[in-house]
Amino acid sequence: MAIPALSRNYWTRANQPFAGNLTLLALAQSALFLLKTSLLNTALGGATSGARVAGSIWTVLGSSDGTTAGIDAVDRWAAHTNIVFANNGTAHSWWLGRCAALGYDILIDANSATPSSFRVAFTPSTTPFTGGSTLSGPTSLEEITAGALTVGAAVTVSLLGDTVTGNTNYGARKKSLPQLVGRYARPVSWRKELFQ
Repeated sequence: MAIPALSRNYWTRANQPFAGNLTLLALAQSALFLLKTSLLNTALGGATSGARVAGSIWTVLGSSDGTTAGIDAVDRWAAHTNIVFANNGTAHSWWLGRCAALGYDILIDANSATPSSFRVAFTPSTTPFTGGSTLSGPTSLEEITAGALTVGAAVTVSLLGDTVTGNTNYGARKKSLPQLVGRYARPVSWRKELFQ
């Protein structure tokens, strides 16, 4: 009996341009905006290949633009300029999404006065994020902080997704630095790797 050939089909959206790239703040805002639009499958630009699995597309649960906040299915991040960075206790932005097929919710929180860092957290959809205001992001008793990314001089974001399982990987390329790659579709197996 012959060993069956193993194959895997992937979708990609590589080298998405940042909307703002003249300041560190604009780069940071653009990185978060591209992460959000990539999860929602509404990102524009870049090179694409393959078809994205419907189950890998996230939906909006709520957001804050630093002026208004709520877990009300409203996406207040219409543009990268709607993202406000500030410490918890000060008006800032956050975005909350859900991937029903995976059973997880994601929080992207611009909870730092330094626009070069932010927080990404996950929780099972059965114990969703609650609360949240313009002063602090939502919380969950079972949330897992997956990581924080120092945006630095990133100029592009790339996505690679498995068309069968819906697992999704992202990469933020920094000028003259290694590429940061993370897996955010399967939070239980979250990983970050740096490679040349």
